[in-house]
Amino acid sequence: MLNGLKDRMLNISSSAKKIILASGSAALVIVAVICTVCICAKQIVIIDGDNSEKEVTTFKRYVEDVLKEEGIALGTHDDINVAEDTKLKDGMKIEIYRAFPVVVTEKGESKYLIATRRTAGAVLQELGYNPKETDRITPGFDEKVSDFDEITIVRVEEKIVEIEEEIPYESKERENKALASGARKLVQKGVPGSKLVSYKVLYEDGVETSRETLSEEVKVQPIAQIREVGPKKSPASYTIATAGTVQTSRNGSLSYSKVINANATAYDASSCGKSPSHPGYGITATGRKATYGVVAVDPKVIPLGSKLYIESADGSYIYGTAIAADTGGAIKGNRIDLCFDTRAEAIRFGRRNVKVYVLK
Repeated sequence: MLNGLKDRMLNISSSAKKIILASGSAALVIVAVICTVCICAKQIVIIDGDNSEKEVTTFKRYVEDVLKEEGIALGTHDDINVAEDTKLKDGMKIEIYRAFPVVVTEKGESKYLIATRRTAGAVLQELGYNPKETDRITPGFDEKVSDFDEITIVRVEEKIVEIEEEIPYESKERENKALASGARKLVQKGVPGSKLVSYKVLYEDGVETSRETLSEEVKVQPIAQIREVGPKKSPASYTIATAGTVQTSRNGSLSYSKVINANATAYDASSCGKSPSHPGYGITATGRKATYGVVAVDPKVIPLGSKLYIESADGSYIYGTAIAADTGGAIKGNRIDLCFDTRAEAIRFGRRNVKVYVLK
């Protein structure tokens, strides 16, 4: 098209020369006007949406004029890369962005919006979401989107966090032969230490999703807790064939038929191997509920149903009155198992040598 225009301009110029020679100054004026009009013609490229690109030659002065000339109208939400009152220039490119519906989801909330750009990242920027490079966008930042497509944005943030944490102290035991068997003595109280830990923490939409330890700096070393214990002795015999009375703080004097030296462990209802929702949860071998005062025994040594009074071998701990109402696979010979109401109490009791008084 431009080559044809140039040819016409050359023909006009040739004709103008002849007119000038023939008619003098009046003809010169006519040629000047004709050349000015020719020089003002502009070649413009119009891109209408994603699929339409057109080259036009126009003598119009403004963008809105050439759009009208080409029969191109802008919708209410459509966008254009230059203002409509912009003066046209040769080689100018006019881009029209047609509006379309899109769904944007952030933090689980979806919004139906109108956009004009056609890549996920450009749409989010256009709509004011201003995504960062670290954010996770689906579809990808540079991927094309179509009408009613959903764009999901997950805000991803990385922080370096420093936290002062406690260092637990270690508990140690050492034998002291000067102490009575089973006796315990605290010789050094444990003191926790502290350390400064640096973490790299990853958040997605404000929720922590991962934590990586970068460094640890010990500020205060912990001090171990040390206990001295008397030498351990196993019970001389499970049964001592003596009868008599034992003085208690709550029940006064209790008569017993025999006293037994035994090794005692502890359990609670959760140790029975059933979940709290199971109908058999916490039910003992005799059908009783596993609570404080129920004791598991070897029925060959202590008959089920026997009433008992139990205290530690050195008298420093009193379990009190109990009933032999349970059994256990590991409870054989010189072993008994004392029931407690909570797991924490059972753990605190641990394992001890006890005296079991079988009451009359």
